[in-house]
Amino acid sequence: MKMPHEKTGSHIPRDHHPGMTSSTAQVEYLPIMHIGKHRLSSALIIALAIVFAVMIGDLPTFSHWIQQSNTLTVNDGAVRLGTVYSEQVSSQLIISRVIDNGELLRISADPAHLYAVAVEQVLHNIRQINDQAKVAQGEQFTPVLFESAMWSDDIRIQLRTQIEYQSEHQNPYRFTLNSSDRIVKKDQARIKPILDSIQQYGDQQLAEYRAHYSFIPTHTP
Repeated sequence: MKMPHEKTGSHIPRDHHPGMTSSTAQVEYLPIMHIGKHRLSSALIIALAIVFAVMIGDLPTFSHWIQQSNTLTVNDGAVRLGTVYSEQVSSQLIISRVIDNGELLRISADPAHLYAVAVEQVLHNIRQINDQAKVAQGEQFTPVLFESAMWSDDIRIQLRTQIEYQSEHQNPYRFTLNSSDRIVKKDQARIKPILDSIQQYGDQQLAEYRAHYSFIPTHTP
């Protein structure tokens, strides 16, 4: 007498073995179904590998096609750039008197250094004022300090960041990434707090540019 778990070379269909239930027959056939799915998955992986290899082999052509499709989204539509050869990001800070538009400070720099250049320029201006006042006032001289210095009029603060693209279809094209314009009353026109308010501006603009407006993957500002 053969035990149920013993293997046999009989050609009698498994579902005709004495004592075998329908649920047992289903369990017997599961490995065959599993093998079929495994073979299908392997074939799919091989096919994807072949496609990927072809793309890698033709990478210059594929990369060129991607570059040619570069499009810049703007407020009123889109601008087709094509292959982008260079990108230059710059920021500008203009502080002027409201009453007559007289400029008090104008700084143009790359966004990463806008704040530092603005502070350096203001410190230079204060030194010049102090040098002149010291000569005129003598012993009565009281120096102007950066920490407490103020502008004596209502002021207008303008900030702008632009990207200039040199590209296949636009040479050049200037895109305004950010622009702001605000008025500060003279009783709040303290120089240091105003400059401190733009300390993170440059880094924010560079992050926005790199995330959404750079078409040169290897570009390093």
